[in-house]
Amino acid sequence: MEQNPGGPTVIINHGLTSSKYSSGILLASGILYRNGFNVLAIDLRDHGDSTCEDGYYSAGQKESYDSAAAVDWLVNTKGIPPTSLGIYGQSLGALTALTTSQHTNDFAAIAVHDPPVNFETLVREEMEYQGFPGFLFEPTSHYARIFEGISLTYITPETSLTRSAKQPILIFNGMLDERVLPHHSLDLVELADSLGIQTELYRYEDAGHVESLWTYTDEFEQIIVRFFQDNLTS
Repeated sequence: MEQNPGGPTVIINHGLTSSKYSSGILLASGILYRNGFNVLAIDLRDHGDSTCEDGYYSAGQKESYDSAAAVDWLVNTKGIPPTSLGIYGQSLGALTALTTSQHTNDFAAIAVHDPPVNFETLVREEMEYQGFPGFLFEPTSHYARIFEGISLTYITPETSLTRSAKQPILIFNGMLDERVLPHHSLDLVELADSLGIQTELYRYEDAGHVESLWTYTDEFEQIIVRFFQDNLTS
């Protein structure tokens, strides 16, 4: 959605099994658009209208290239200055946002909603949540490496933020989240602090996974609009 050619623009990344048509993505897109931002909501590979390679999610290993490709297209084709470009992601789309700088630093700020920070820890916690032992991560990881040819832990927020241009990060975290446990947001703040990256963290004691978008919509709008206005050039 373009309303200001060359103006401040935000890429939006959806979560696992979701798409750019999901209600949460549409709500965030509408909020940013009505506040003067150009918005590019993308479908990551194997989701929505995007190419179906194999039907598997690769924990951001391949998806990070999709987010980086969106950055490159906006900069090189649409003429958006990197200083005017931000990224927002929800859940595993937040992981993808955080790993974009593995490939490019042509953007100026990141906002994330309930972001996974350590994928191995996330999988172990999810397996235990589903009633399976956490050690099953190892055979899952080996399967991905042998049959899909990828390492699920090669590209991580830590490796990517280490290579970043220290773009500031805005974090929304629901403390009742059972899918991505709240410690991940604290882990992200700790990681960013160790790298000299500025963060803002907003935590909601009564919100589950990405629920604060709905239960605190007005506050979300005020915070994310102000954050991108402060960090993206007009």
